[in-house]
Amino acid sequence: MPDRVTRRQFVKGLAVTTSATLLAACKPQIVKETVVVEKPVDKVVKETVVVTEEKVVEKVVTATPAPVQKAELVFMYHTGGSGEGMEAYWEEECLPRFKAENPHIDVSYTPTGLPEKLIAAFVAGNAPDVLADSSEHLPNYAELGQLLDLQPYLDRDLTEDDYSDWHGPQLNFWKRTESPVGQFALPATCQTLAVLYNKDMFDEAAVEYPPRRWGSAWDHDEYAEAMGKLVKKDAEGNVDHWGSQVEQWPQRIQIHVNAFGGHFVDPEDNTRCALGDPEAQEALWWLYDRTWKDGAYVPLGNLGDIGQWQTFEIGKTAMNEQGPWQIGYTAEAAEFNWNVAPFPAGPAGLVTAGGSDGFGIWSGTKSPDASWELLKFVTSRYFGKVLAEVYSWQPARKSVQMEWYSIFRSKFPALAEVDLEVFGEALAQEIAVPQELFKKASASTELYYPAIEAVLVTGKETPDLFKEVAEEITKVNRES
Repeated sequence: MPDRVTRRQFVKGLAVTTSATLLAACKPQIVKETVVVEKPVDKVVKETVVVTEEKVVEKVVTATPAPVQKAELVFMYHTGGSGEGMEAYWEEECLPRFKAENPHIDVSYTPTGLPEKLIAAFVAGNAPDVLADSSEHLPNYAELGQLLDLQPYLDRDLTEDDYSDWHGPQLNFWKRTESPVGQFALPATCQTLAVLYNKDMFDEAAVEYPPRRWGSAWDHDEYAEAMGKLVKKDAEGNVDHWGSQVEQWPQRIQIHVNAFGGHFVDPEDNTRCALGDPEAQEALWWLYDRTWKDGAYVPLGNLGDIGQWQTFEIGKTAMNEQGPWQIGYTAEAAEFNWNVAPFPAGPAGLVTAGGSDGFGIWSGTKSPDASWELLKFVTSRYFGKVLAEVYSWQPARKSVQMEWYSIFRSKFPALAEVDLEVFGEALAQEIAVPQELFKKASASTELYYPAIEAVLVTGKETPDLFKEVAEEITKVNRES
């Protein structure tokens, strides 16, 4: 068995409102004049007698409130790519709105960097106060104890309307039941997964378009058959374009595994890796065969100078398993007719990704209350529309979903006839699931990432490798 990729080392780093009411009791002295007559009356003596009468007067004195303390926060969020110009948008549009309600809080914007740099900032004690990251990274930071438990703030400030406006699985994803326990983040986005397809290539190969709605979605067998028919080779027998593409991120692989009835993480035991189970193995072999046996999936390790983000837009694949974060690029770059279809059903039914970026507060912040005010702002309905406007990202809040369609189509007129509703319907029908997390998320990541690359990116190993990896992951998670 060839050597696998070396595992990276993961660095482990690391309000009180007062009020007072004062009661004052005042005892005034009342002076009375008394005349005393003596007998025989030979003179009148005038005597002054002091009589004290108690009278209590209650006076409520409001204490002078302590001056509101100024807070200086650092807010870390994405820039570049589809979010080009976000920093300027924040300064010109968002920050003035936030400052109008929170004049005592100053906020500096900083772009997201590499996870290694953020971990170094945790250790150094100078991390951003409020930060956003993906479901790949934030759980690791929480596991390291670097994210504040938000539950006390949620209990104090959030309404039932707020809770019901988020999709339950996505909100619960950011809650830890292992130490450190708590709600360590709130949803920033709620990205679902579908299949982009090139209608011109389907027409050329005389392949029927996929169903347009989840209720009539195709299955994995029909998907595989279409993929095979859509592979096109040149005169020398080299592949000119492939049938479809799956990115080798854990959650992308997980959705196929879930569709076959399997799991990355045992639903009843988050210390047990289930990738060696028969259902998971069936799905992994399905992915492997489409890549290395049929040649229907793009072998991402063999793309050379072609970036995996470009393959669909430049006509190297007839389909691409993608989410709305990619649609803006496609709308601008694609010079062919295309649309969006539901993800194919597996033997266990319909399922798709319900991934989410999240917002959290660094546990080392010097201003937790001010950070919470900023977190409330960036998880609000207003900011959900901002993310839709700048990044075209699918909103975390249900109440912004319908507006997302119009914002998206207004920004990219080419989307007028594209079935964007496929993404929203996956959430409404509750078939979008978040990433499965092990008890020890970071250590498990370091084990299954190399396995995914060896099996599905380079083809140096077969899915049997995951049986061994599953045992290793389980062992690591059960170590005290």
